[in-house]
Amino acid sequence: MGHSVMQYIRKRRLLHAANELKSTKKKVMDIAYDFGFNSHVSFTRAFKSEYGSAPDDFRKNNKEEFKIKKVKIKCIETDFKEIEFLEGPKIVYKDSFTVVGMSTKSGFNDNVRNKSIEIAFNNFLNSLDKVKNIKNIGTRYGIAFDTDYSENFSYLACIKVEKVEDIPAGMVKMTIPQSKYAVFTYTANKGSGTLKEYYQILYYIYIIWLPQSGYELVKDIAMIELLDERCTIWDNREVDIYIPIL
Repeated sequence: MGHSVMQYIRKRRLLHAANELKSTKKKVMDIAYDFGFNSHVSFTRAFKSEYGSAPDDFRKNNKEEFKIKKVKIKCIETDFKEIEFLEGPKIVYKDSFTVVGMSTKSGFNDNVRNKSIEIAFNNFLNSLDKVKNIKNIGTRYGIAFDTDYSENFSYLACIKVEKVEDIPAGMVKMTIPQSKYAVFTYTANKGSGTLKEYYQILYYIYIIWLPQSGYELVKDIAMIELLDERCTIWDNREVDIYIPIL
């Protein structure tokens, strides 16, 4: 936007004040109070700095409607059905299943800087030969907990097993209950393939799509990533993102 947060807030307040001056007969001081100014002097000074004239003169002489340009965020302002790198959602039901894997703590910013999830997943894959009763070795899962698109979360790099016995050291087991899911498919090589783009998609799912969908997020589990033969290196991967919903 080109402004600090407080500068932007101040400009937004003055914008609304300018339009109030133009479209109503309210007293200047009442308008000043409505938009966070506690004196006529401070309001006049700020208004004149922004619009080049005092509030009273502006009211008499200016007929223009003022607007501040909206920030353009691709993931918010674009219909995702038209974006090549994201498909869905489709609503599916999935039976309960049991996984064995390695758990780690991470955060979105930490993962972008240090690729902590990728490192954790590689550590798990390097120990995969120790896991018994694997159901399908070509399909792996990443399960996120304790997050609804917040900074910190827990993440389980894991694989589905037929039954659990002799859990390898450093690993845990978990049974994922039967649930309904909204499934989105992200194709990295149709977009930029960056982690930042991936987190923009998660922002869209949790902050834009979910509140408008009529569904609620299942407690405890925020997201399941399904990584199969379509998923090779990061910038050529296709990931199914399962969002457990009610």
